[in-house]
Amino acid sequence: MDTNTASPSPHSDRSIGLDLARHRTLCAASIDGTRSVIPLAATHRGLILRWVDLAGNKHRITDRLLDTAGVDDLAARETAREVARCVFPEGLPVAPVVAVPPAFGPACRSALVAGFGAAGIDITGRHLIDRPVAAFASWLAHRRRLGSPAPIGPMLAIDNDGGQLSVCAIDADAARIVFSVPLSSGPDEAADVIVDRLHDVVRELDRLRSRHELVRSDDWATVSATISQIVVSGSMSEHSRFVELLSRVLPASAVVRDPVVQDSSEIVGSGLVNLDALDDWTAGWPTLGIAVDGVVVRPAGPIHSASDRRVRVSLSAQSVLTLVDADGAPVPVHTGSVHADALALPHDLGPSATIEVIGDGRVLVLGPDGVRPLALRVGWPIGRPDQRLVAVGAIGRRPLQLVNPRDDRSRRTTAA
Repeated sequence: MDTNTASPSPHSDRSIGLDLARHRTLCAASIDGTRSVIPLAATHRGLILRWVDLAGNKHRITDRLLDTAGVDDLAARETAREVARCVFPEGLPVAPVVAVPPAFGPACRSALVAGFGAAGIDITGRHLIDRPVAAFASWLAHRRRLGSPAPIGPMLAIDNDGGQLSVCAIDADAARIVFSVPLSSGPDEAADVIVDRLHDVVRELDRLRSRHELVRSDDWATVSATISQIVVSGSMSEHSRFVELLSRVLPASAVVRDPVVQDSSEIVGSGLVNLDALDDWTAGWPTLGIAVDGVVVRPAGPIHSASDRRVRVSLSAQSVLTLVDADGAPVPVHTGSVHADALALPHDLGPSATIEVIGDGRVLVLGPDGVRPLALRVGWPIGRPDQRLVAVGAIGRRPLQLVNPRDDRSRRTTAA
């Protein structure tokens, strides 16, 4: 491991964030309500971390995890373990949240969690926050503190981390981050490829927001003009080529920056200790696992394909649907003021059903032809990893059957 001098100090704090940026790793903390960056090096607040292989070649940490996870998982876990030991040589009062690029798939995230665990730092998948999501949390939190009005309309948050671009699509009217995806693998990605991906992001956001409209315009000038603002972050967010690309592709959108954090390379780290700004926001993808009768049938994760969207399940007359965290522990739900442990699945949907998740927060349980499906909206939590209550609501005329409602009655009740 090749580093410049680091001497992090232990702090007793409820929130610690680690940004594994391509250029410099940044650590932020909230101490007695004061949020600040912790200097990791003698001459700079960020720490240059590189993995040095046996041939003497230096690799960026996130690049090495992308290259090894799923191919050489032992090497990926070793990389994550040594990063954790380097940045956090002593015990921590709380588990840190870690910013990662959306390009990190399940193998990368699993290796990072396992590597940190091997270093004595227990985190779960919910402690890994996509970079543009963290940047948006920082922007939103600082706007609120300055008294600015809540954002409206469809928005984007685009992070340019040393030429590696990623974006989250935002429906501010619904207080929902619809999805988070990579735009480029690095600074050498062709501009036209990035432009095509950005077009796809805007069109998909428009499609998911406009599900109730019978007729939608697909003219690019019309669709792109719906994007009200673009929040930008990252060490290269002020690069002339990046600024020119945004003005060319989305000329009607206002490019906005964090109103408090002046160094754009520190915005993501700031967002990691401002995730409470997203406590009232939800995600458009399952951030918790879906279990039927105690077995996880759809793990937490983004929706990329039909296999991510639909799963076949077997049901009994007493089947129960539960939301579970990364450790498999049930997460309680609530509808209105009524709390419950889980949802009972109507017996007429069995014996075989399909569970479908949709990118706007809906979950459908589809039974045989002619049987009314169970449709519900889930407020997938996207903020702090300690959120322990999830809002659900029925869609349509089929009510939700709550298991063990929190009104001290032992029998099941229903809530529309």
